[in-house]
Amino acid sequence: MIRFVLARFLQSLVALAILSVVVFILARATGDPLHLILPMSATQEDYAEARRYLGLDRPYVEQYLSFVGKAVRGDFGTSLRARKPVIELIRERLPNSLKLAVFAMGISLAMAFPWA
Repeated sequence: MIRFVLARFLQSLVALAILSVVVFILARATGDPLHLILPMSATQEDYAEARRYLGLDRPYVEQYLSFVGKAVRGDFGTSLRARKPVIELIRERLPNSLKLAVFAMGISLAMAFPWA
């Protein structure tokens, strides 16, 4: 039993590692985030300073390790659109998401039991 639980735990860690790499790559593949952050009138010096401040001038491996380290600590950064910490946005939306999940589970169970 303990061996089964350990195997599942290791599989979960591998899945999370793969998912983190995919999220990191997709975030970088969508283009330069500075185009979303900085105004159209920003100069090249503004771009260089913002790139340095956000750590976008560092190698990808270093950026990835920083990304994973912060995520493990629960620091998901600041939303580019809302200009608020992401953890605050999650806390605001989590209760309604849980209500929706419970409702959907109730509907699916109500449909599944008569067919079982």
